[in-house]
Amino acid sequence: MTTEDTTVAVACQGGGSHTAFAGGALAELFEGLPADYAVEGLSGTSGGAITAAAAWDALRADGPDAVTGRVAGLWADIAADTVAERTVNDLGVWTVGLAAAGAPLPSVSPYANPAAWAGRAQLRALVETHVDFDRSVEPEGPRLFVSAVDVLAGRFRTFDERAVTPEVLLASAAAPRIFPAVDLDGVPHWDGLFARNPPIKPFLVEPDDVADKPDEIWVVRVNPGRRETEPRSERAIADRRDELAADISLTEQIDFVEQVSEWLEAEWLPRSAYKPVTVRQAVLSKPLSLASRVDRDPDLIDDLFERGRAAGAALLADLP
Repeated sequence: MTTEDTTVAVACQGGGSHTAFAGGALAELFEGLPADYAVEGLSGTSGGAITAAAAWDALRADGPDAVTGRVAGLWADIAADTVAERTVNDLGVWTVGLAAAGAPLPSVSPYANPAAWAGRAQLRALVETHVDFDRSVEPEGPRLFVSAVDVLAGRFRTFDERAVTPEVLLASAAAPRIFPAVDLDGVPHWDGLFARNPPIKPFLVEPDDVADKPDEIWVVRVNPGRRETEPRSERAIADRRDELAADISLTEQIDFVEQVSEWLEAEWLPRSAYKPVTVRQAVLSKPLSLASRVDRDPDLIDDLFERGRAAGAALLADLP
């Protein structure tokens, strides 16, 4: 990287299986990254956190060319390939779909559900396979930010690369209706979808030197920012409610970045402390249901991965 390079931070929104889109987008972005651009950090929430962490680990170990293989391998392992996995997967998707449609189904706490604990153990094994937590963190290496929420205090927490552990990634992905909360420092934590989805502000707030702040932030977005029709059915309402809940913090953070850039242009803020930052987005435009967030069907995973690649290519094509 040279001082003339455009520095970039990539933020991956979470959303269960929909985050396969982020895997495809990251693969394309790193494969096609122009020579005068450099990715200095990644962030993510929930599935976006796991995907970002895998990409970050590949980047710091072997460089940009290693990212595609790492994220592709991650999502290949997530896909339900065996007959047993597909059977369990289909049952889960069917149950979530019925619940979203308003069907009166019995509910079971994840704390009392053996499948929830087994699922967490499986997810932990997946995370440890695709992220090397024993590799030392270099001070000058790429940044990583992961979000979760303190269940008791209702406080958003962001963990940087020095603090990210398997437990932090599990906490960021601990959707409360699916998994028990994860204890971090003796405090239960839930899915980062309740917090910053994904974290963006740390890239701008943490560096003391304005030169260390990124020139651009690329957001990989799995929720459509806009729907064209009013949701009226139980299922459509549940789908849109879920999208909005996951989008609120992202919209607020993007507005913050754009507002700072406007104030800088108006000379209301000192450029010694702030810099204008361009936000670009790779957006999943295909409408998907709440139930599909838990769907690990290989065909869905592959489709979303390829859609992510296409969106990543479109973002790169729009670069000046």
